[in-house]
Amino acid sequence: MTMRSLTERQRRCLALAASGQHHDAIAKTEYVTPQSVSRILSQAADALGTQGIPQTVAVALITGILNPADITGPHTTTADTYRYTDPDGDHLTAQLVTRRDRPALALRTARADRTTSTAVHIPLTDLPTVLTGIHRFAHTT
Repeated sequence: MTMRSLTERQRRCLALAASGQHHDAIAKTEYVTPQSVSRILSQAADALGTQGIPQTVAVALITGILNPADITGPHTTTADTYRYTDPDGDHLTAQLVTRRDRPALALRTARADRTTSTAVHIPLTDLPTVLTGIHRFAHTT
């Protein structure tokens, strides 16, 4: 399945949702109803072949549909690192690194209570394969 691009409104609503804003706040910003926000975000997920806001944001960031600068709120961005904190205080960090002499994307998660954390390194050359896997997963669940 081919990924479709997002409309400007879908992109703005997704960026606001990624910033931690609830549907009511997004609706006020976009001059629509909260139900319309739900529909717009659902259409964005359908266009990217994802399920849920976190997966849709991740794919939009990886593919460049969203830039870290598009997202305001509980995140930090530097030249090679993006960090997002969800409403529960859990963290996702994406960082460009060199692994085994190859450029890679390091994805790390950490729970707010620091009880668990995980990390994965994806060689940049493998990102298209990973995205294909995400699309397949999203359409089978």
